[in-house]
Amino acid sequence: MVADAAVVALAVRLTDELHAIGDPARAVSERAYLKSSYVHLGSSVPGVRSVAKAHVRSSRPTRGDVVALVDELWDTDVYERRLLGVELITATPKLWGVADLLWIEQL
Repeated sequence: MVADAAVVALAVRLTDELHAIGDPARAVSERAYLKSSYVHLGSSVPGVRSVAKAHVRSSRPTRGDVVALVDELWDTDVYERRLLGVELITATPKLWGVADLLWIEQL
């Protein structure tokens, strides 16, 4: 599936925010601690959560908006982008129902 240019641009902007709050030293230790094959930016969970909540507050996304953005964020090997996808889902609980569980489980 090819993502819309606006969704790609938004994912890039949010990734830039994750880079800005990241710490290279933390990234190295986090990757080692988690024995992770993902690229780590060194962003803390509260920092990633803050980026997600700020985006939700400022844009008031629809379910479709969040699905498209999460799908774009998930298509990567960057740990914090995927974590941001999870935090976006968590920050928008009223958008989700039982029918969405299959999509969420596939992530």
